[in-house]
Amino acid sequence: MRHRVGLDEQLVPRSSLLPGPQPGKVMQVAGGRHAGLMCVVRELLPNGEECSGSCRVWVELQPSAEMVVVAAHELGERGTNSLAAANKQQGQQGQQRRRNEFNRGKRDNRGSSRDR
Repeated sequence: MRHRVGLDEQLVPRSSLLPGPQPGKVMQVAGGRHAGLMCVVRELLPNGEECSGSCRVWVELQPSAEMVVVAAHELGERGTNSLAAANKQQGQQGQQRRRNEFNRGKRDNRGSSRDR
């Protein structure tokens, strides 16, 4: 194990090693309209009342240098494994949403039958 950095090596900023979006960190868009593109996080936008943490992130897409706002849950760490994990998480969120809609439909049907 080495305890020094040579002249030809660069130090890596600690913020780029932390999980989740951090300003200046290179990430991959895992879902949404820009899925599969690399991006650099520029700014974490303030969250709304319904979100815990940062819900929206201002990013610069890599090949085009276009600045867009994406949801924080659509971002994944660099590499292919994080992309698969993000897609799995989105699938689970979709299943939960469908279950909730189904349960709401059941409640609505029950309420309408009592009114007759």
